Amino acid sequence: MNQPLPIGSEVVPAAPPMLPGDAGLPWYYGVGQQRVGPVEVSSFLALIAAAQVRPETLVWRPGMAQWVAAQQLPELATNLDSAAAARASSPPVRPGFVGVEVQSDATGGLIPYKNGAALSSYYVSIAALIPVLGLVLAPAAIWLGLKGLKEAKKNPQVRGKAHAWFGVMLGSIIALVYIAIIVAIIIGIVI
Repeated sequence: MNQPLPIGSEVVPAAPPMLPGDAGLPWYYGVGQQRVGPVEVSSFLALIAAAQVRPETLVWRPGMAQWVAAQQLPELATNLDSAAAARASSPPVRPGFVGVEVQSDATGGLIPYKNGAALSSYYVSIAALIPVLGLVLAPAAIWLGLKGLKEAKKNPQVRGKAHAWFGVMLGSIIALVYIAIIVAIIIGIVI
C-alpha cells in the first residue's frame, strides 16, 4: 500500500498511529478532487504556513489507511495552530494586491523610476517643445510612451501609465503641429 489512495468524500474520525520512522515520508494533499504530491516534509510545512494546506484539507502519506482532514493528525496540529495564529495576527491584505509590491519611496510613488520608458517619454515630450528638436523628439516620445504603457500593463508594480500617456499625447500633438508646418511650407512653395 505505497500508493496514495484516491480522495473520497468520506473523512475517517481518527488517523491511524504514525510509526516513529515515518517522519521523512512525503505528504499528499487534496485540492478539490485533485491529488497533489508527493511533497517533502519541509515543503509541506511551508504549505501549511502559507494556508494552502488548512485544517480541513484532506491529507495522506504512506502508511495511512485513508485520507483524513489535516486537523485530525496530532503531528500536524501544532503547525496548523501556529499558521492560524500567524494569519490572525497579521494585518489584512487589500484585495487584488496579494504579492504586489507597491512602489514606496521619497517621491511617494509619483515618479515611476522603475518604468524607464514611461519616464523618458514624459521628459522627451517636454524637450520636443524646443523648436526644430521636436521633429526628432516627438516621434521618440510617442514610441517611448507606447513602450512604457506596454511595460506597465505587463508588470503593474512598475507603474508609470500617466507619464507614458502624457508623453504619447504631447508627442502626438507636437508631431501634428510639425506635420502641419511642413505641409504649409510645401503648399506655400508650390503655390
